[in-house]
Amino acid sequence: MKQLLLSLTILGCILLSSCDSNNNPTDVVIPIPITNFVKAEINGVNVAFNQTNVVKQEITNNGVTYTDLIVSANKQNEISPQIVFKLAYMETGPDTCYYFLYEVDDVEYDIETGNSFDINITQSTANNIKGTYSGTLSDFNGDTATVTNGTFDITF
Repeated sequence: MKQLLLSLTILGCILLSSCDSNNNPTDVVIPIPITNFVKAEINGVNVAFNQTNVVKQEITNNGVTYTDLIVSANKQNEISPQIVFKLAYMETGPDTCYYFLYEVDDVEYDIETGNSFDINITQSTANNIKGTYSGTLSDFNGDTATVTNGTFDITF
């Protein structure tokens, strides 16, 4: 009998302590933005690069020191295809990125004179860069890669 009374008492305490006069949930779910991606449509195929690497590089030229970011992006555990671009650290706008390369199966497509290729850095903070890119890249033989809807958001 003591055991039954003790069990009922414990069960009653558990039930009463689990009740809350507030019917609203106390946990707030905060969505976490997906970052560290580089994606685009290249020659009509959607490509997403989810493995990114950013290296800060200090350069001194004629006594003036500045910092660049060298960004590389590829698919998880794959080395090809790969995108590499270089841009000025902590600067935004369409003139801050001066190098862009798309490499697939040992063929390198980059910005050539006369090609239309636009890169716009829309956000550049101490540890995050965001932007868009699109246009035409060429290899050494004159073959092209057409890039549309390119976006990136990388935290480093």
